[in-house]
Amino acid sequence: NIRHLLDNHNFELIRLFIINKTNTINRWFKERFNRKPKIGILGLNPHNSEFRKNSEELKIIIPAINHLKKKGLKVLGPLVSDTIFINQD
Repeated sequence: NIRHLLDNHNFELIRLFIINKTNTINRWFKERFNRKPKIGILGLNPHNSEFRKNSEELKIIIPAINHLKKKGLKVLGPLVSDTIFINQD
């Protein structure tokens, strides 16, 4: 699980996990709906918009997102997990 990988500082495996899961979602949408989806990736820390010096967002998530963007996927993030689902009505 992700927590175990984080505890053991296995950041490369987590980055590959994010890339593989995002590719799977992208492929599913392309097969089902014949279009490229916009995929949002959440940060691990609730207040990740601060981007602290050694945060998982800087070490893992942003490099994964950059890799996916270079491959042509429409990826956004890391999105702030503590406010992403607040209703804007």
